[in-house]
Amino acid sequence: MALADYDEAIESLFQLIEDQVDELEADVDCEVNAGVMTLTCPNGSVLIFSRQSAVEQLWLAAKLGGFHFEQKEGAWICTRSGRTVQSLLEECSQDQIGEAIILPI
Repeated sequence: MALADYDEAIESLFQLIEDQVDELEADVDCEVNAGVMTLTCPNGSVLIFSRQSAVEQLWLAAKLGGFHFEQKEGAWICTRSGRTVQSLLEECSQDQIGEAIILPI
């Protein structure tokens, strides 16, 4: 994948996540800085997405674990489990926020 395509895919995903966070009832702070998106949950825990340009991956750090995603056929897929970023974000956000972030993609 060309770096420009990778960057565009990450930016689109970050915007989609931010839009869905705005729809939550819970008060979740969303901050993007230098390729890292941090979602601070009401209980003080965090979900952290980080751009890994050198390997064209997206990493997610959560209480349930660390996950590495690669884009395959337009979807971000976990390199270990084969689950999508949508599925794992729903599970991790439900665990930490008490409300699932559901991505409409």
